[in-house]
Amino acid sequence: MRTVNVAALTIFALVGLSACGGQSNRSVRPPTSPSPIGGARGTQPPPPSLQGTPWTLTHLGGEPVTVQDPQTAPSLTLQVNPLRLSGSGGCNRIMGTYEMNGQSLRFGPVVGTRMSCLNGMDTEAAFIAALAQIKSWRIAGRVLQLMDAGGRPVARFDVRDGMSARR
Repeated sequence: MRTVNVAALTIFALVGLSACGGQSNRSVRPPTSPSPIGGARGTQPPPPSLQGTPWTLTHLGGEPVTVQDPQTAPSLTLQVNPLRLSGSGGCNRIMGTYEMNGQSLRFGPVVGTRMSCLNGMDTEAAFIAALAQIKSWRIAGRVLQLMDAGGRPVARFDVRDGMSARR
């Protein structure tokens, strides 16, 4: 008798579940073709994150930064845990600490290796000095701007080619 009840309950459950798989009250939309940027129509990829994204310096003090070799362009990446910066001044590897609270950003002392290069040493020194002036940040699209206490842009960066934010 018990076997019959279990079998009857199993059949009843299967019939009930199969009824749930039928038509629902929701409308089903046909799939849309992706936009040229790979997302749904009308959407754009999220902006890069300040932290974890490799940023390449493009402007310093309002002037464009020119480099002979893109591989040696001044750059920085802000790590999340611990709050450290790493990057390149254009010749030497740089590292340091930072503090962030919302849009407020302050860099601690920046140190680096001590190589001498034929090109880029002036830009490197100006870049490291500029980091001490930074008080806030803003990202628009794939561009990071670091500003001084008066809100004036001090340094501008682009996402390093071929890189994206690591979240």
